[in-house]
Amino acid sequence: MRVLLKTGLRFFVSIRYLWWVALFGGLRADLGAADVTEFGVFKGEDFFQSDDGAPVSEGFEAFWFQAFATASAKDNVIAASVRLPGGLDKTLAVEPNGLELDFVERFDNRITLDLSYPSGDYTFRLNAASDGQKLTILNLPENFYPNPPRLTDYTAAQAIKADADFALSWEPFAEGTTNDFVELSILDEEGAIVFATADFPGKPGALDGLATSQIIPAHKLQFGAMYRGFSRVPHCSHGIRK
Repeated sequence: MRVLLKTGLRFFVSIRYLWWVALFGGLRADLGAADVTEFGVFKGEDFFQSDDGAPVSEGFEAFWFQAFATASAKDNVIAASVRLPGGLDKTLAVEPNGLELDFVERFDNRITLDLSYPSGDYTFRLNAASDGQKLTILNLPENFYPNPPRLTDYTAAQAIKADADFALSWEPFAEGTTNDFVELSILDEEGAIVFATADFPGKPGALDGLATSQIIPAHKLQFGAMYRGFSRVPHCSHGIRK
């Protein structure tokens, strides 16, 4: 029987490059809607890194569009939809937790994604329990896809000492700024999150677009266990709410 004395980190990096066009800051005050905490639209591509080389596109259905809304409490948002620049409506499905409403569509190539979801005005229709129906327009700007940052210490991350801090490092992404946002998550083999940075810009410990490393604290990982790592790197748009 072989006994592992170090934690092996099987680090599959799913890097999402998005336009982040959600009105996170001051949304509740602007809308006068206590039922909705945030909403927005994403466009992105998923990449995969399995060695020291550069991340590569996942290929099949690697390109995607997402519209979302988050309620302040369960069932506070009864229904939500978004109207695309061409006039087509997409309905957001309510997740089982009653907090998230979501619509996602995936594509095999960027051209089809951009034709299906072009830049322009995206009109959200939110039906809230207390605040009634709200209409808000988000303007998605012209397409911009940053480079996929490469995990620079991939080899070292395959054998992390569970009882010591580990600095996970990656290359910077193009034109990243302090207004952008990086989110890192480590999942066990069951898919449970064992470590994650803040999932929202401005939260304590949130990483901005200039970040190139993150300390994984000692004892967050278990000896002899295998993990997967995911990094989400949104590029914040300069879109506006109308």
